[in-house]
Amino acid sequence: MKGFYTIFLTSLLGQGILAKTAAPKLNQYRSIDDCKADKNIISHASPSLGSTRDVDASTVAVYLVAGSAHAGQHYYPRGANLPKSTQDSPLAMGECIYLPGGTRQIYKDL
Repeated sequence: MKGFYTIFLTSLLGQGILAKTAAPKLNQYRSIDDCKADKNIISHASPSLGSTRDVDASTVAVYLVAGSAHAGQHYYPRGANLPKSTQDSPLAMGECIYLPGGTRQIYKDL
Protein backbone atom coordinates (compact mmCIF):
# COMPACT_ATOMS: atom_id res chain seq x y z
CA MET A 1 0.00 0.00 0.00
CA LYS A 2 2.94 2.35 0.66
CA GLY A 3 3.96 2.03 -2.98
CA PHE A 4 0.48 3.16 -4.07
CA TYR A 5 0.67 6.34 -1.96
CA THR A 6 4.14 7.14 -3.29
CA ILE A 7 2.97 6.75 -6.89
CA PHE A 8 -0.23 8.70 -6.20
CA LEU A 9 1.55 11.64 -4.53
CA THR A 10 4.24 11.70 -7.20
CA SER A 11 1.50 11.85 -9.83
CA LEU A 12 -0.22 14.75 -8.07
CA LEU A 13 3.02 16.66 -7.67
CA GLY A 14 3.88 16.10 -11.33
CA GLN A 15 0.54 17.62 -12.35
CA GLY A 16 1.10 20.60 -10.07
CA ILE A 17 -1.92 19.81 -7.92
CA LEU A 18 0.05 19.91 -4.69
CA ALA A 19 2.64 22.37 -5.99
CA LYS A 20 2.67 25.98 -4.85
CA THR A 21 0.16 28.04 -6.81
CA ALA A 22 1.32 30.96 -8.95
CA ALA A 23 0.36 34.37 -7.59
CA PRO A 24 -1.52 36.96 -9.62
CA LYS A 25 0.75 39.49 -11.28
CA LEU A 26 0.35 42.95 -12.79
CA ASN A 27 3.72 44.38 -13.86
CA GLN A 28 4.01 47.79 -15.55
CA TYR A 29 6.88 48.81 -17.87
CA ARG A 30 7.92 51.91 -19.86
CA SER A 31 8.44 49.91 -23.07
CA ILE A 32 7.58 46.57 -24.61
CA ASP A 33 11.33 45.81 -24.75
CA ASP A 34 11.68 46.39 -20.98
CA CYS A 35 8.69 44.09 -20.45
CA LYS A 36 10.15 41.33 -22.62
CA ALA A 37 13.48 41.62 -20.79
CA ASP A 38 11.72 41.97 -17.41
CA LYS A 39 13.83 45.01 -16.51
CA ASN A 40 13.16 48.57 -15.34
CA ILE A 41 9.81 47.61 -13.84
CA ILE A 42 7.69 50.62 -12.85
CA SER A 43 5.25 48.80 -10.63
CA HIS A 44 4.41 45.28 -9.48
CA ALA A 45 1.11 44.31 -7.90
CA SER A 46 -0.71 41.10 -6.97
CA PRO A 47 -4.34 42.17 -7.46
CA SER A 48 -7.22 40.34 -5.86
CA LEU A 49 -10.63 39.76 -7.44
CA GLY A 50 -12.63 42.98 -7.71
CA SER A 51 -9.64 45.27 -7.23
CA THR A 52 -8.67 48.21 -9.42
CA ARG A 53 -5.05 49.31 -9.83
CA ASP A 54 -3.92 52.68 -11.14
CA VAL A 55 -1.70 52.69 -14.21
CA ASP A 56 1.40 54.88 -13.95
CA ALA A 57 1.40 57.69 -16.55
CA SER A 58 4.66 56.38 -18.06
CA THR A 59 3.39 52.80 -18.49
CA VAL A 60 3.36 51.58 -22.08
CA ALA A 61 3.38 47.79 -21.63
CA VAL A 62 2.16 45.33 -19.00
CA TYR A 63 2.59 41.67 -18.12
CA LEU A 64 -0.49 40.11 -16.54
CA VAL A 65 -1.10 36.75 -14.83
CA ALA A 66 -4.39 35.84 -13.13
CA GLY A 67 -2.72 33.25 -10.87
CA SER A 68 -3.17 29.50 -10.88
CA ALA A 69 -5.70 29.60 -8.04
CA HIS A 70 -7.68 32.32 -9.84
CA ALA A 71 -9.01 30.45 -12.89
CA GLY A 72 -11.57 32.40 -14.84
CA GLN A 73 -10.41 35.79 -13.61
CA HIS A 74 -9.36 38.46 -16.12
CA TYR A 75 -7.96 41.99 -16.26
CA TYR A 76 -9.92 44.80 -17.93
CA PRO A 77 -8.71 48.28 -18.97
CA ARG A 78 -10.45 51.31 -17.46
CA GLY A 79 -10.32 54.96 -18.50
CA ALA A 80 -12.73 57.85 -18.94
CA ASN A 81 -12.13 58.06 -22.70
CA LEU A 82 -12.05 54.31 -23.44
CA PRO A 83 -15.01 52.96 -25.43
CA LYS A 84 -17.23 50.51 -23.56
CA SER A 85 -16.28 47.76 -26.02
CA THR A 86 -12.60 48.19 -25.03
CA GLN A 87 -13.43 48.21 -21.31
CA ASP A 88 -15.49 45.02 -21.74
CA SER A 89 -12.66 43.15 -23.50
CA PRO A 90 -10.23 41.28 -21.23
CA LEU A 91 -6.53 42.00 -21.69
CA ALA A 92 -4.27 39.17 -22.87
CA MET A 93 -2.37 37.37 -20.12
CA GLY A 94 0.94 35.54 -19.98
CA GLU A 95 2.73 37.81 -22.46
CA CYS A 96 3.92 41.39 -22.73
CA ILE A 97 1.23 43.58 -24.27
CA TYR A 98 0.72 47.23 -25.11
CA LEU A 99 -2.05 48.87 -23.10
CA PRO A 100 -4.93 50.41 -25.06
CA GLY A 101 -4.37 54.18 -25.32
CA GLY A 102 -6.17 56.05 -22.55
CA THR A 103 -6.01 53.21 -20.00
CA ARG A 104 -5.74 54.78 -16.54
CA GLN A 105 -6.63 51.76 -14.40
CA ILE A 106 -6.76 47.98 -14.64
CA TYR A 107 -9.64 46.09 -13.04
CA LYS A 108 -9.57 42.39 -12.13
CA ASP A 109 -12.86 40.49 -12.36
CA LEU A 110 -14.49 37.29 -13.62
